[in-house]
Amino acid sequence: MNKLLSAEGLSKHFGAVTAVSNIDLQINSGEIVAIMGRSGSGKSTAMHLLAGLESPSDGHVFYQGKDIAGLNEDELALWRRANIGLIFQAFHLIPTLSALENVAFPLYPDGVKTAERDRAAERLAMVGLADRATHRPSRLSGGEQQRVAIARALINNPGLILADEPTGNLDTETGNEILALFHRLRDEAGVSFLIVTHDDEVAATADRVIRMKDGEIVA
Repeated sequence: MNKLLSAEGLSKHFGAVTAVSNIDLQINSGEIVAIMGRSGSGKSTAMHLLAGLESPSDGHVFYQGKDIAGLNEDELALWRRANIGLIFQAFHLIPTLSALENVAFPLYPDGVKTAERDRAAERLAMVGLADRATHRPSRLSGGEQQRVAIARALINNPGLILADEPTGNLDTETGNEILALFHRLRDEAGVSFLIVTHDDEVAATADRVIRMKDGEIVA
């Protein structure tokens, strides 16, 4: 497998509190990796560092060999838009927009252009929601809202999707459907996934599990 993203000596301090301490990790192309740990273990902070949402106190993050830790905020925003998809436990959909408009929103925050609707429609079809394109979030189930969030994360053809507790607000059956969708997207579109979770059953679906405790990788 080809190395896609890696961290070397990555640390994050918030005053006297160390949230992440000197971690090294690697994610390969076409791989589904889970970061697992209890609340407060540092797993979400680690994800934010890998996504460039937080600046490291020490260490480096490399994406396809490029060190992103030295990029400024504007450069990081452009890098994320081109390479990374983000999914959160709270779906973060815009309630006044349709499913299709939510998916297309990262392309044109000031309004969806007609020429890009086809791409958004394709992403909705990829997650099985072609028939929900005109529905607003209030008319969608929790699982459907998470699928819209996944389609939105796919809109710019990212190489890697970072998912923070993506099944946390879903029932078991719907959560399993979302995890199966991750595997299908990996197999059909070649997308890699990093899933942050505290759930053993979610972690068990990954190709590899990284366990964190007190800001450190312990296994």
